[in-house]
Amino acid sequence: MILNNKDLIKISIHVTSLDFCLLSAFAPFWVYNDMTARKWFDKGRWLLPVSVVPFLGPSLYLLLRPALSETTAPTDSSASSSDPSQ
Repeated sequence: MILNNKDLIKISIHVTSLDFCLLSAFAPFWVYNDMTARKWFDKGRWLLPVSVVPFLGPSLYLLLRPALSETTAPTDSSASSSDPSQ
């Protein structure tokens, strides 16, 4: 079976469309997982429904999300003071 250029173009457009649809469908799931990892529900709750909009929603979330180090800073000071080597 030999494919000509028109068939290759049709296949590549089809694969690209499927890829875009799958990435757009899973974007809210990834945004939600990242929000839970950063514990950022108070200010960013409105971004989860916006993440359904392809490209714009996840891009907006990436621009506005806080740094991971800011949200996961250690709050338990007893863990560092219980080191027996000090």
